[in-house]
Amino acid sequence: MAAVVIVFAMVAIVIVFTPVETVSKVRIAIIDGGIDPTYPALNKAKIEVRSVPGAPSRVSEHGSAMAAIMVESALAKPSTRSPTIEIVDVPALDISGVGEVEDLATGITTATQQDVDMIVAALGTEMDAPELKEAVRHAQNDGVTIFSAAGNGIGDFASYPAQYEGVISVGALNKSGHRLRFTNTRATNLLASGEEIHVKSPGGGTQPYSGTSPATAIAAGKIAACWPLIAPHTRDQTRRNTPVDQAIEESIEEQGKDPRECKSL
Repeated sequence: MAAVVIVFAMVAIVIVFTPVETVSKVRIAIIDGGIDPTYPALNKAKIEVRSVPGAPSRVSEHGSAMAAIMVESALAKPSTRSPTIEIVDVPALDISGVGEVEDLATGITTATQQDVDMIVAALGTEMDAPELKEAVRHAQNDGVTIFSAAGNGIGDFASYPAQYEGVISVGALNKSGHRLRFTNTRATNLLASGEEIHVKSPGGGTQPYSGTSPATAIAAGKIAACWPLIAPHTRDQTRRNTPVDQAIEESIEEQGKDPRECKSL
């Protein structure tokens, strides 16, 4: 069996947003290693744990950090319109960020069954497995929006589930706003900050993360913050490397609304 390796954060989809009614909460499944709820940022979120049969269940630094980054991104500019973030923790990888592709597929299916709005998979595998593709298709048919890291490495390469049609793939930007080195150069839906994203640790201090994993968490968080205004829907399958703030702003303006209503911008 091929392993699913966490891509630390590093065909082709213009993101079209459709308006939705104001909502009080957003349910987001994070498929990764397990989440440690003692991370300071996570006291702002409600966390549920859903097990993946046969998969490791221990908490991991990567999964915990990605959850913290996403919550911080979503609630960076809180307002009365900010939704409550409910995280569904779906541990599918071990403590070192490695697991079987079957566990990733089962994790997506498990998350879909929890009535989530979004799935965040800040990871990837080079294996285009039928069971993974089917799990993604089933989630999309149920109206779930999936975010996935484009992958870290040199050159242009396929990483799954980011490569699947309809999945929102996220690439990473450096501090100067350019594509981060040693991350996938393949066209993505969105780009977000991915260089030295600092996360407060439970025992004090911070830990920096770089690559497409934290970029994915940031992009998903920003869109979650705008969930009362918009829900992402992929219709035009042209990936154009759009910075996440620009994608949100353009989509709100196309609806005749004021982007300033979205507090994540």
